[in-house]
Amino acid sequence: MYEINLRGVPLLFDAEDAEQYEKLEFAVGVMEETEQELLRQKKDDSVPYSAVLRGYCMMYRTFFDDVFGEDTAEKLFAGEKMKPSVHEETYIAFLDALMMQKAAIADKKQERWNKYSVRKGKPHAESSV
Repeated sequence: MYEINLRGVPLLFDAEDAEQYEKLEFAVGVMEETEQELLRQKKDDSVPYSAVLRGYCMMYRTFFDDVFGEDTAEKLFAGEKMKPSVHEETYIAFLDALMMQKAAIADKKQERWNKYSVRKGKPHAESSV
């Protein structure tokens, strides 16, 4: 389990855990659907722009609740205004942490398997057979 610190809130996420990654995939899917609807609303003159801004904030809040559990967004954005840029920055910080975690996992895997790899360019020891 890895700790990701977002806006001073420690959150646990393990990119190697299939169940946790499944939650992430679900949250991204919901986010994509929501964003398509917000883009449609943005073009609709009858929808106030403030509603679109609030919709983007809620999209990110829903994402964090879907990935980390109910009330996570409240912890992350307590007292924060409904500004999409703040929410987007937090989402990007999560993606950065996730990418670093995946790189660390790949490095550990490579290290684990290195002792079993065939080393090219080195002569083989002479066989006694």
